[in-house]
Amino acid sequence: RGGYTPSERRRSASDFFEGRAAVQVDGEWGYIAPSGQWVVEPRYASAAPFSEGRGRVSVGEGLSLRYGFVDVAGREVVPPVLYFALDYSEGLALAQVSRERSEFQVLFRVSSEFVFLNRAGTVAFEVRPEAVSAASFSGGLAPFEKDQGALRATTWGYLDRDGAVAIAPDFDGPAFRHTDGLARIGVDGQMGFVDEDGEVVIPPAYLLALPFADGLAPVQNAAGEWGFVDASGALVVEPQYLAALAFSGGRAAVQTEAGWGYVDVSGDLVVPATYTRAESFRNGLARVYSGRLLRYIDADGETVWAQP
Repeated sequence: RGGYTPSERRRSASDFFEGRAAVQVDGEWGYIAPSGQWVVEPRYASAAPFSEGRGRVSVGEGLSLRYGFVDVAGREVVPPVLYFALDYSEGLALAQVSRERSEFQVLFRVSSEFVFLNRAGTVAFEVRPEAVSAASFSGGLAPFEKDQGALRATTWGYLDRDGAVAIAPDFDGPAFRHTDGLARIGVDGQMGFVDEDGEVVIPPAYLLALPFADGLAPVQNAAGEWGFVDASGALVVEPQYLAALAFSGGRAAVQTEAGWGYVDVSGDLVVPATYTRAESFRNGLARVYSGRLLRYIDADGETVWAQP
């Protein structure tokens, strides 16, 4: 196989994930190794970052768009016949097939609209027929949305790894992934958190909430101000910010009237709010902007690299 060179026309590339980077050349996507050699020659309509040794790819467009998965060697573990798919998480990937008799249903002999695939690309279990949607696993649980019939809106609950209902679909708002053992749920237009047993740990009292990370979660009060709660529901950082992101690497981006900065897990503003835009930390660095000027900073706010 040939290698990828940055001089190739109409190029685009993602970061490396699990030793593979998605690269687009002349409108088609493939994957390269760190050496620059092609692992998957460009032939797909899209190629997502690898997750748990699998890369989600697609072919076609519009109504003919179909998804599949490749492994790190470039082999198609699941042919691109899925109507929808999410990345692998905890060894399973959600996939959607048509309500009609599709090629996928013929290949895998299933009748449900949604299934979870294992890493071998075979069906681990079919999602319960009353489910109208579902999401990826985290903490051994996957959110699912149940159709309550014409007189009621849908409700949300959680499935276990065998496909059984672990937490009854009693929530009328979206149910989200568990992080740090807690998941966001919605009730009557308010958001709170439940644990892995479905017990309400933080009552739904917030307009919005973001996932727990580093023991804290951003929450927005009725006045539109953002603060942070701990796993008991106690406010560690009083609502005072215009916006906030989830913690990553011990830092969370927050927005004040002056701009964006970062707080630590004690709520102290450790990077002054001077930026026009700020992103979450990843691998010890965060991308920030001063106007159009891009720079990367470390956890202390020191500039590591700035756009020339």
